[in-house]
Amino acid sequence: MTTTKLGKVCITPKGNYSSTSTYENLDVVMYNGNGYISITDNNKGKTPTNTSYWLPICTKGDTAYMHAVSAGYSGSEEQFSADCAEIANYGARLSTIESSYVGKQTGFSGTFFNSINSALMFTGDRTTELIIKTGSSVSFDSSTRILQFGASDSGGWSSALYLYGVGNLMYSGYRITSILPNSYYHIVIVHNNALSTAYFYINANYSS
Repeated sequence: MTTTKLGKVCITPKGNYSSTSTYENLDVVMYNGNGYISITDNNKGKTPTNTSYWLPICTKGDTAYMHAVSAGYSGSEEQFSADCAEIANYGARLSTIESSYVGKQTGFSGTFFNSINSALMFTGDRTTELIIKTGSSVSFDSSTRILQFGASDSGGWSSALYLYGVGNLMYSGYRITSILPNSYYHIVIVHNNALSTAYFYINANYSS
């Protein structure tokens, strides 16, 4: 019976590329996040980008930061990481509002969550009604905005309603009332954007 040696017939993972290692045909390495397969024996000291010795078999995708930049994000990668962390924290804080008849704002701009395209922004007089139910905790280490007032562009908004601290309902830095966990709140706001004045009614009770 005749025996024929075919040589190496399957790939062999070799981990991260090392310039001091010797690679054989079909050895696979990782280099700068991409995968390469050796196409020669005794392959030593040849950078995987050298196509005379290696062939690329997979490439890494763009990072989240690169995707954000391509979508128009102009901050640094460090700022992007900080913004992502703040978004995650904001989502966790907002989850304490279990239910709400308030539409979500869109157009995130920076860590202060100023909206540039919010259906809740307006000019002139407006009476707004909110019904929310708080979650099991109403303690926050930073503000959680639930409603924004102002003109119809990002530079013209004047004030916001938000939760802050240990159960405080705030309006533009002023405490309106304290709130409790696991409770419903019916909030009516009579707001005059031109004069920057607002009157609050919390569960039918007037709050100056």
